[in-house]
Amino acid sequence: MPYIRLIHEDEAEGQLKEIYAKRADKDGQVAGVTRAGCWNPPALAARGAIFQALMYRREGLARAEREFIAVVTSFTNRCEY
Repeated sequence: MPYIRLIHEDEAEGQLKEIYAKRADKDGQVAGVTRAGCWNPPALAARGAIFQALMYRREGLARAEREFIAVVTSFTNRCEY
């Protein structure tokens, strides 16, 4: 498996720091899937916008159905996320 040095929350600056602040949990921790995009903050921000548009859209599938599809896809791909 390839290794990418991830930027921790304490090291983040500029746009990355802003993105981390928006996506941190109640303990200030940022998910690894978010940190994986740390070297390209504009792409990370765009990914977040796409995720919001897909998962929180009112039309179409229910949120639970979308989550189920994501879980099955991740499991099938052996993705820990």
